[in-house]
Amino acid sequence: NGEIVQSQQPQTIRQVISEPTAAMLTEAFEGVVERGSAKDVRIEGMRIAGKTGTSRKIIDGKYSLGSYTSSFVGYFPVEDPQVLCLVMMDNPRSKGYYGGITSGPVFRAIAERIINTTSRFNQTPEQQPDETKLAGVMIPDVRNLKIDIAQKILEGNGLTVEPFGEGSVVVRQSPEPGKRVEHGEAVKLVLTGEPEADKNGMMTVPDVRGMSIRRAVNRLAVDEFDVRVEGSGVVMQQYPSAGQKVRIGSAVRVVCEPKTIASTVLY
Repeated sequence: NGEIVQSQQPQTIRQVISEPTAAMLTEAFEGVVERGSAKDVRIEGMRIAGKTGTSRKIIDGKYSLGSYTSSFVGYFPVEDPQVLCLVMMDNPRSKGYYGGITSGPVFRAIAERIINTTSRFNQTPEQQPDETKLAGVMIPDVRNLKIDIAQKILEGNGLTVEPFGEGSVVVRQSPEPGKRVEHGEAVKLVLTGEPEADKNGMMTVPDVRGMSIRRAVNRLAVDEFDVRVEGSGVVMQQYPSAGQKVRIGSAVRVVCEPKTIASTVLY
């Protein structure tokens, strides 16, 4: 009905490479499209950077001479990346097997569709919103994370932390995720201790139904379970079921469905 139920933004945890290194890589990746093996990806008026990939498949423990996996991964626009896309093909045949001539054209078709149907690419720079002028900062979701990780995420977003409790895992936070607040505002974190295994090394499986995959994985990882994910979206089922006692480190399988299918799940 057009009502936004929840909105989230990427959460910066750390910077894995420096800006100069990223700029060098981007220049090289743009060269792959402009002058290298992915010329079929080029789109008039749009700067694209990317990398082709071609690998032999392993059959019966050996590299096969006639079976390949081809790929192209790219992002655009180069000057302000907004879209990242990976196209992989299993054993392409019609035009060869190199990533640039198989996956590349598919990437271009996807990119053209996005560019032609998304208003952000039709706006001039002056028309685009200035993120620096948006009021405050959006609160990231740090529930089910350990306090040291949650603190790094919040402080990295210009917020301060007020923990409550003696535990090490965040169970609630205030303000709630997605809200915008002023830089420097305190986020209150309610903590609980990490669940302990009983004397027989058994742990109670928590209920993660209705959670997103990320939240479910975070919650199960706190108890040191081995998480197996099937599908995408919202957790609909879990095995073993919530409340069961299993040995610490056991596998927990979560079955997920897209939010549109799982819209009846309340969490």
